[in-house]
Amino acid sequence: MKAAIKWLNRLEEVTLTMTLLGLAVVAFTQVCTRYLMGISFDWFEEGGRYVGVFVTFLGAGIGVRKGTHFTMELVADMLPKPVSRVLALLVGFLSGSCFVMVAYYGFVLVQRNYRFEVSSAAIGAPMWLVYLPIPALSVVIAIRFYITAIKKFRSSGHAAGEVVK
Repeated sequence: MKAAIKWLNRLEEVTLTMTLLGLAVVAFTQVCTRYLMGISFDWFEEGGRYVGVFVTFLGAGIGVRKGTHFTMELVADMLPKPVSRVLALLVGFLSGSCFVMVAYYGFVLVQRNYRFEVSSAAIGAPMWLVYLPIPALSVVIAIRFYITAIKKFRSSGHAAGEVVK
């Protein structure tokens, strides 16, 4: 099980890296062709936005797993360890619950776009497919918040903002 999770984590990081690299190459090509040859790709701005949303949610999930998101630890560090652990659990579950809501409403949006067969203007991609990473990756982020909160609560030696592996 741990090997499968490690493999999925690695796949997620490689996907993020390759997506960002591809976006940078296409953006560089777009700028060069626009200013050197006067040619512009109509689809790049729209596609870049969609890829940006995908990268944002994928990166947010990795950030939760690695504990790299911005946290305010001043109050938690001043509290006794047991209270700090309960606070970390509460914050983790509230954060995860927010992403459950994002996943729910994102799924509703995906369903509506699928039902009405909405497609994007420049690319012509089905919008339900474009919006699908929002609910899917929000579920991943929520699960990671819950797992991190439980790990922080169970480990007595860690402060509220520390990463627990």
